[in-house]
This record gives sequence, structure tokens and C-alpha cells, in this order.
Amino acid sequence: SIRDIDITQLIQLLESTKKHRINRTRKTYDPLPLPFLNYQTIKPLVKSNTAINYIAQSEKQVAGFLFTLLKYPYAEALLTGINEDFYKKGTSPFLFEYAFHDLKNKGFNSINLGGIPEGKDGENLAIFKKRLGAEEKIVYGATTNFLIYPYKLLNPILNIGRKLPRNNPIVQFLKKFI
Repeated sequence: SIRDIDITQLIQLLESTKKHRINRTRKTYDPLPLPFLNYQTIKPLVKSNTAINYIAQSEKQVAGFLFTLLKYPYAEALLTGINEDFYKKGTSPFLFEYAFHDLKNKGFNSINLGGIPEGKDGENLAIFKKRLGAEEKIVYGATTNFLIYPYKLLNPILNIGRKLPRNNPIVQFLKKFI
């Protein structure tokens, strides 16, 4: 649960993940890629049973976490952070496999592992996800609604825009602002 990991540990694990991925691929990496996703927005989701935070820990420290959104019967692995020393020990695949088994036992039938960036890092991530049993689903132009106020007020406009043709002048105009 989120109570087992404080904000300092969460930030350390995200920074460790960032360091590991940049060292491995020599590219930039954003550990919090979604706008407005931070500790303050994660905690209420866990408390409301809209999300679950899986924690891997040794006797002495937290090794990593996997933050997963829940919308029965689907789940979405949204955010992960692994201590750099524990990357080498296979903590990341262990944490994912544990979460998969737990979610399956709770009746979930699908878990979204998120997108894959282009290039070598994307290739490695695709291999990792396929080893976990993932199937590739190609999605174009996917967007998500805002979760917090006042940005939630924009969701009806986003929903209308998704139904209009991409080359619609109104859609193109609104994209400049949203």
C-alpha cells in the first residue's frame, strides 16, 4: 500500500529508475511522464481503491514499487520505480509478475503495460514486456481524460474532439490550447 512508501522513498526510486535508463540508453527519461501525476494525486487513488501500489522490499529497504490503476476487469501499470542495485537482481520482472498473479486472482483479465518509445530503449522494453506475456496492441492518437479539477472540466471537449475527424478545423484549433 502507499502507506509503506513515503514521498522520499518514492522520489528516490523514480530517480534511480531515471538514472538506470539514461545510463543504459544515453537518452532522456521522464519518470513522471503524465501531467499532474505526483505523490499528491497517487495517494487518493490508492485510498479510494482506484489504484494499488505493489511494493518490493528487502529486510532493510524498499527495492521498488509498481503503481497500477484499476478499472475492473482491466488494470493499467502506470508507474514504476526500482532501486538501481535491485535492477540487477531482477526486481522489476519479479514485481510485475507478482502484480499480474495478484490481479488475475482478483478477477482482472487484462493489464495494460503502456507504450513503447522508439529506438533501442523501446526495443528492449518490448522484449521485457513480451517476456512477461504481453501482446502488442497498436494504438494511434490515444489520449486520456484529466483526473483532477479544474482540468476535469475540459473532458467533455476532449470527448467531442475524439469523435470528430482528425482533419476537422475545430479539432485542430482546440489542440493548440489543450
